[in-house]
Amino acid sequence: MQETSGPVVLYALIIMFLGIALWANSIKAPAKYSSHATPLPKLNGFDLILFLLSIYGTVFIVQSIIFQFIPPDFTSTDRGKVISAVISLFSLQGTILFVCFASSKLYPQSMGFLFPISLKNTIPAFKTAFFYFIKFSPIVIVVSYIWGAALLYASKKGLITLPERQMIVELFLNTDSTLLLCLLVIATSILAPIAEELVFRKVLFSFLQQELRFPLALIINGILFSLIHQNLMSFLPLCFLGSFLGFVYAKSSDIKVSIFYHSLFNIQTLFLLWLGNDLMR
Repeated sequence: MQETSGPVVLYALIIMFLGIALWANSIKAPAKYSSHATPLPKLNGFDLILFLLSIYGTVFIVQSIIFQFIPPDFTSTDRGKVISAVISLFSLQGTILFVCFASSKLYPQSMGFLFPISLKNTIPAFKTAFFYFIKFSPIVIVVSYIWGAALLYASKKGLITLPERQMIVELFLNTDSTLLLCLLVIATSILAPIAEELVFRKVLFSFLQQELRFPLALIINGILFSLIHQNLMSFLPLCFLGSFLGFVYAKSSDIKVSIFYHSLFNIQTLFLLWLGNDLMR
């Protein structure tokens, strides 16, 4: 595991101090989202399965078609890998958003809640997201360090082999193209939060909450959210993040709040990766 740089630690300490201050002073979220505003969407198991299969099948078809036009030797270069990753990200998130939109139009009675996403109260939604982002960050940071230390200990004992960093992380750190870097940032900080929050919170969590007790629904939603990222190094932190996103959505009944929270988290991750990598050069 790469040694954590001083400025990254300092940033983490500042965020932890701010978050702990919110907890210690019992500061509450903005009044707009202090309680449930509207009930969460209702859907049955068949609608859920059909929706998830539609996403999986459509993504598979779209990406299969797209990558038929990319020569195999194109990805042998660093620039080719970055371009392929950008294409993959945009096709994945774009297809998910398309399926969400199409589902809302084709099945308005069961899936009409997916679109449109109202722009009303956008500023209050962002303020609430920022509040929860700061408040829950100390927990995510502590869990990240504990989880990382546990994996490092297990690796030294020969119990596991530490995985390599995700390809998207390597590409973000090593690309020398400003355009491709901007596209990666857009995909991870805008498209991914919208697509993933629609699927994991507005659909999956809403279903889990109506079928299970609230704490169990949060835990399962967090685990599924973490598993889909297929990254052992961030498995436990992402479990907590997924649960917190579910809590924020349930508390506000506004998907914009969890989208903004998710976006802030991803932006923070990219910033810390850039900061640590820039100092290591």
